[in-house]
Amino acid sequence: MFEGGGAPTAEAVAERAGVSVASLFRYFDTLDELRRHATAHYFERFSDRFEVPDIGVGPLDLRIATFAAARVDQYEATSPMARLARSRAYDVGILDATLHRIRNTAADQIRLHFHEELTAMTPATRQDTVAVVATITSFESWQQLRDDHDRGPMQ
Repeated sequence: MFEGGGAPTAEAVAERAGVSVASLFRYFDTLDELRRHATAHYFERFSDRFEVPDIGVGPLDLRIATFAAARVDQYEATSPMARLARSRAYDVGILDATLHRIRNTAADQIRLHFHEELTAMTPATRQDTVAVVATITSFESWQQLRDDHDRGPMQ
């Protein structure tokens, strides 16, 4: 997130980059194009943070700990961009689509990581369980725990 708390303007981006607004638009035709490039760079930079190590490996208690640690690591590292993306998703289509993709990937990771436990459930219960786990381990839940309930990473 930029210093003002909202989405950066073309002027703010150009100032931070040390170029003129005209120079900025020599490289990018629109702010949406700049956002697409920035989003792609962001995911390249933090791609390892969106993975769960040793997915599906080990006893349940170890998998729970690994999963929780992976989510905390991801959210601690990506918090500024995650907050900005969520604040702008309604206005910026690429951010909204990206958030849906991230949420779908997170649900897929839950299905893989806890496959053994989920396969023992009925299809409806399995879907409900994945939805609940995805929700309580989402960035939004993490942010609420941090900001509204003063919980730290270890809690």
